[in-house]
Amino acid sequence: MKILRWLALYFGLLAAFTLLIVCVCTIPASAIRANADASLQQIVAGGWYRAPMGVKIFRYDAFTDGLMINMLMSVDDSQPVKSAMENNWWGFDGRPTYHIHTATANVINGNFDGLERQVYSRYWHGYQTVLRPMLTTFNLRDIRILNYILLTLLAAACTVLLTRKVSKSIGAIFAASLLIGLVPFNVPMCMQFSTCFYISLAAMAVVMLFPRLTNTRNSLLMSFFAIGAICQYFDFLTTPQLTLGLPLLAYIWTKNPDKKWREVIVCSLAWAAGYALLWASKWLIATLLTDNNILADAIEQATYRTVGSDQATSEKPFPIFVHIIAWTARIALLVAGVAVVVFRRKLSKIQPLTDNAYLLLVALIPCVWFLVLFQHSVHHLWFTWRALMITILATATFAYNIVKQRVTTNENQ
Repeated sequence: MKILRWLALYFGLLAAFTLLIVCVCTIPASAIRANADASLQQIVAGGWYRAPMGVKIFRYDAFTDGLMINMLMSVDDSQPVKSAMENNWWGFDGRPTYHIHTATANVINGNFDGLERQVYSRYWHGYQTVLRPMLTTFNLRDIRILNYILLTLLAAACTVLLTRKVSKSIGAIFAASLLIGLVPFNVPMCMQFSTCFYISLAAMAVVMLFPRLTNTRNSLLMSFFAIGAICQYFDFLTTPQLTLGLPLLAYIWTKNPDKKWREVIVCSLAWAAGYALLWASKWLIATLLTDNNILADAIEQATYRTVGSDQATSEKPFPIFVHIIAWTARIALLVAGVAVVVFRRKLSKIQPLTDNAYLLLVALIPCVWFLVLFQHSVHHLWFTWRALMITILATATFAYNIVKQRVTTNENQ
């Protein structure tokens, strides 16, 4: 019976993902052309990589938003299946950073002279299932306003739920950590930045409002499998760790399970399985339904994003500094693992540490991700850093709990 439920979940998600993206590709380009054009003009007026206060890690990613508009306008509604699987866009000389605004403007106007078709099929591009219908009515300015309103409401709802179901202190720590992750509050301004915040905050709220989804071991794992799958469907590989860490902490804090460290591990594995399996399924389906060997291209890109190249990291301002951090993190993880194994008996006698050790595991989630996808994390450090909100939230809660338990112990003595 459990196997059947897992198969139903997997094939249900796969069918839903495929049907949704195919259905939105039937919307004609003429229905979104006016708002796509207005959105592009707003992007160009605001600047492609505008950096608030001159801080590069705070800069906007208007380029990717422009690329998303390019892809939306490149859909051939007479061939929705092919368009949904290939995810074409048009650019000059096959270079995405070369006059993308001019290329996108030409695509919007139906002028493909001098442009080359590019295939970007290794992602599902599930954001199109929301963005394409929205562009029939709204332009980018309207969408940004909606983002500010909806993300604020979601953040407030999660803060209130944590305050009521866990404690006021945890609610305050969460709110403070979220504010740090949103600095300088430009996340709602970029469509690709918003995705993981929507998914993670919504997943947090669902976990707290519908406890039956995590009542049993099987339902718990299936829930995190689904969260991982949904994340990779909509996300552009920005800050997916948020969609694991935030609902995971919400589950542990509200359910208070035994052996919390084990819950962190099994939920992370379930999330990773959903993320990887549904992503790889896109490669296989797209290869079968199109004339392109998308599977081979995706595997090549996955290898590049994990291992990378010397050129990829040498393009950064401080390549040596970046490598020092990476190797320091690797050594620190190794030393910490050895220390836990060697001194586990002594550590187990320190009750506050034992009770809160799971928070240190959660804090490591972004670090492990950065080490595995090293090239991608370094190359896009100016937005991948926001995933460290998980580390900030978990370590701040760890420190608070340790201090609280010591104060309580001293008062009782």
